[in-house]
Amino acid sequence: MTGRRAAALACVVVLAGCSSELPQPNPQEVPDRVPVVADVQADRIQGELEAALAAGDEGLDPAPLATRVTGSALELRQARYTIRRQLPDQAAPTPLGGERVVDIVPTTEGWPRYYVTVTRADPAAVPQLLLMTQNGSRDPYQLTTFATLLPGVTLPTTAPATEGSEALPPDEASGLAATPDAVAAQYADVLTTGTASEFAGAFAEDAFYTQVAGEQAAESAAVGAFYGYGVTHVPRQDAAWAVRTADGGAIVMAVLDSVRTFTITAPGAKLPLPPDLAVLAGKPEATGSATVTSTEVVAFSVPPEGSEDQIQVLGAARGAVAASAP
Repeated sequence: MTGRRAAALACVVVLAGCSSELPQPNPQEVPDRVPVVADVQADRIQGELEAALAAGDEGLDPAPLATRVTGSALELRQARYTIRRQLPDQAAPTPLGGERVVDIVPTTEGWPRYYVTVTRADPAAVPQLLLMTQNGSRDPYQLTTFATLLPGVTLPTTAPATEGSEALPPDEASGLAATPDAVAAQYADVLTTGTASEFAGAFAEDAFYTQVAGEQAAESAAVGAFYGYGVTHVPRQDAAWAVRTADGGAIVMAVLDSVRTFTITAPGAKLPLPPDLAVLAGKPEATGSATVTSTEVVAFSVPPEGSEDQIQVLGAARGAVAASAP
C-alpha cells in the first residue's frame, strides 16, 4: 500500500475559505408568536457553550460538554478528542463561538425549539452557523450541529431576531421547492452518485460537493487494483431543521451519514490505515475490509415553490467519527 493510497483514506474536516457575506435583518410578516430566544438569553447561552467547549477541549474530555453539546456536534468533537489523546499532533477540534454576528430565531409555541446563531471566531475567520436546540422548557439549549459557510456565499435575509421567523416542519413543503427532508435526501443522492443523480440539476455548484466528489474519485482510483470501493451518503432520521426566509424560501440544516467501504480483493493484501483512522479502528491495518463512517452537516438555501432558482449549499462540516477493520 503506497503512502498515496493511505493518504487517500485520511479523515477530513471541512472547510475554510474566503469571507462570506452575512445577511441584514429585514422585517417580514410572521405568525403571532414569540421568538424562541431573546438577545440577552442568546448571549448567556453562547457564553455557557463556549465555557463548556473550552473545558472539554483543554482536557480532551467530553464530560464538560454533557449539558451543552449533543447530536452531530458532539460526535465530531468526541472523535477529535479520541484521536488527539493518542496523536497530539493531529488537528484540533473545530473552533466554535466568538462574536455573534446575527441570530436566526424562529417563532413557535411548543417544544422542541431551535434557533441558529451565526458566529465568527475572529474578524478574519470564516463565519459558522450554530444550531441550538432545546428539548423542553426546563432543558438548556444545546449545540446540536454546526456548519462553516462556504467561500463567497451570501446568507438569505430573514426577519429580525426580535420579530422571529416561521419555523418549518421538515416533512412538509410549506411553499418551498421541496420539503427539508427531501432536500437532504436529494443532496445525499448527489453526493453518492454524482452527476448521474436525477437530482443533480436541482442544486447549484458548490465547493463541498466538489471536495467530496474529488476525494471519492481519488480514493477509488488509488485502491482500485487491490480493493473494492463503495460509498454511500444518507440523511439522518429526524435531523433536519428549517426557518423561513424573507423571500418565502428557507434556510435548512441537515445531518447526513457517510460510509466508505474498502474490501480487499487481492490475496494476501493488507490495507494500512492512516494514523487517525487507525486510532478510531483500534488497529493499524485491515486484512479483510475497512469501513469509515463520517458525519456530514449541510446548510441549504431552498427557494420558494415556483422559483426557477436552484437549491444552494450555504455551508458544511464533515469528519470521520468511527472506523472498523475486522
